[in-house]
Amino acid sequence: MFLLLATRGVDAVLGNMDLTRYRNLTGDLRPYWKAGIVGNDVVIGVADTGIDMGHCSFVDDAYDPLRLQSLFTNRSLSVLMSTHRKVVQYTIPPYAQPDFFGDLSGHGTHVCGTIAGAKFSSATGDFLNSVDTGAAPAAKISFMDTAKNGNQLYIPSIDYLLQTHYNVGARLSSDSWGTDGASSVVYDYISQAFDLFAWRNPGFLSMIAAGNAVQIAHTLLVVATVKYKQLTKCKENISMEN
Repeated sequence: MFLLLATRGVDAVLGNMDLTRYRNLTGDLRPYWKAGIVGNDVVIGVADTGIDMGHCSFVDDAYDPLRLQSLFTNRSLSVLMSTHRKVVQYTIPPYAQPDFFGDLSGHGTHVCGTIAGAKFSSATGDFLNSVDTGAAPAAKISFMDTAKNGNQLYIPSIDYLLQTHYNVGARLSSDSWGTDGASSVVYDYISQAFDLFAWRNPGFLSMIAAGNAVQIAHTLLVVATVKYKQLTKCKENISMEN
């Protein structure tokens, strides 16, 4: 029964996707939005390469991106922005440098945009319904920037990472990073740390990307071996002739 309900739920979310609907992404594919479920009063924690705070999906005229960057010093590696329209906290790991701020690679901006990105309409005072609007356009982000110049990630202890989000009201986290290949099947100390935090904070849910490798045997990122999480994976329609 549970599997049947879950399957029907997926069908409802996807809206029985076909080519016509794919070309009209602002049409009738968003039943949760129609029900008023758009992420109001929800904070989602994300760790990634950075956020472009001047991007149209996140910009807030009251918070100039250049001024935000100047607030980061070796003594203050976190900026709280309780009134920012999209990002309530921008922080970097304790051993990092202020130049972590920003997103040269674009990965973190893309991830956060998928989750909660939304352009603001001055005419309506609300978010715009466009093809690049995130899944929860009324939600806000607690962000930890873990990449210098958009390159290799520097992940702090998982307890520190998740607690940082938890302290500003996040009860969900999204992590689209990890190690792939044969080593990814290991239930290592990072995965264990996610589970330990979930056990200590039963109202908290981590959503973890399974990875992008669909054509090799070991397709899970190492973080995806966490037991208590929601696992997310996107699969392309690939023709495998050999």
